Amino acid sequence: MSTTPLHQAGTPHARSAVRPVQPPARVLIDLGAMYGRQPHFRRPHVLVMASMHDVVVGELEAWVLAETGWFGACRYRVKLAYATFVEQSHLVPGWALKPATDEDIAQARMRGQLQE
Repeated sequence: MSTTPLHQAGTPHARSAVRPVQPPARVLIDLGAMYGRQPHFRRPHVLVMASMHDVVVGELEAWVLAETGWFGACRYRVKLAYATFVEQSHLVPGWALKPATDEDIAQARMRGQLQE
């Protein structure tokens, strides 16, 4: 795992605004914290909806410094119905990330979140 902190209180030591993480680190991404846990609309009667309140395991590929703090460039999969996933790749606020344990990674593989 990189020595880069996974919260906004610390900063990486390099001088660039984009700091690659080699090899990519496995992290937990709290989608519920990022997007909110309560829907702001009435849920339609649709069977195939993305689950945006889960904590998912993703790969942290770089740290990016923005005017509001540190963001992680992450790739992860969001589950739809029937073991269908949507691939996501975007910046995640540093406060929504934390290191994934071996148990977290094993469970993500069993759920189909991680592709090896």
